[in-house]
Amino acid sequence: MYLAIQKVKKKQIDVSGFVGYVDEDDSVKVCKIKLVDNEGNELSSPINYRKRGSCKKQYCLQKERNVIYKGEAYSFESKLKLEAFNVNIKVEVSTKNEKSASMVRRLFLR
Repeated sequence: MYLAIQKVKKKQIDVSGFVGYVDEDDSVKVCKIKLVDNEGNELSSPINYRKRGSCKKQYCLQKERNVIYKGEAYSFESKLKLEAFNVNIKVEVSTKNEKSASMVRRLFLR
């Protein structure tokens, strides 16, 4: 799973990412994006990201000359309202075959 911060505007942040390593016979069922505190408690209502026609696309993620991920993945994007100086963005994903994964990214605003 990959999560990127696209834009930070006044009281709003645009995030996007993708979920990779999904089995051939499986697909993403639910993707929840939310703000959490340092203990993992919800600070905002989760955004259930379900894009119609969501399908696998080819991705190639590189850092300098190293390939970090290359393959098919499901994308997601959302806008979150901010109300704190430092926030944790959590993405939780579950698949039709009942597999799950989550990721947390910390963001400090200036």
